[in-house]
Amino acid sequence: MRKKIINIIYIVITVVLLTFAALLGYQKIVFFKVIVVGSSMHGTLEEGQAGAVEKINFVNHIDRGNIIVFERKDGNNNQKEVIKRVIGLPGEHIILKNNQVYVNDKLIEEEYLKDENKNQITNHGVSTYYDITLKEDEYYVMGDNRMNSLDSRYYGAVKKENITGRLKVIYAEYTCYNSCDTYDNKKSIPWKFF
Repeated sequence: MRKKIINIIYIVITVVLLTFAALLGYQKIVFFKVIVVGSSMHGTLEEGQAGAVEKINFVNHIDRGNIIVFERKDGNNNQKEVIKRVIGLPGEHIILKNNQVYVNDKLIEEEYLKDENKNQITNHGVSTYYDITLKEDEYYVMGDNRMNSLDSRYYGAVKKENITGRLKVIYAEYTCYNSCDTYDNKKSIPWKFF
């Protein structure tokens, strides 16, 4: 009887450990960590916040309003990870005029924007009027902090092949050091799902 109980305990512990290992492996295969750098998503995301991004291979589809992570080259031709909100989808016609965003000639509602960021389209000397029709593999992205965001208004549409994932949750916050070259002092914050 004692031997039977020990075998059952051994099997239970083995199953629990294997399940835990599988979940950790799944997490690393399906998700990656991102730390928000800069203020272009201020109002929704803050500098130093950390989140889990679902890898693009596991994303069924990308919708307008999703927050995505993608790669683009910076001024020094280095690959840089960028986080922005999807405004326009492949094949859509985007017009920015009179501080409003129109998709296929319809004004879009952007309930996720804070009041101070609504009706703010111009930034960094970009024209107050912008007109683009996206190709079948392109997305138009903007930061929620419209007055302080380098985004599709500045560098154009983002190709699907450059998208690495879609933000799912913000779960921690780090303190920014050395002009935000390093982050430390992680603290937990209430989880925010997207």
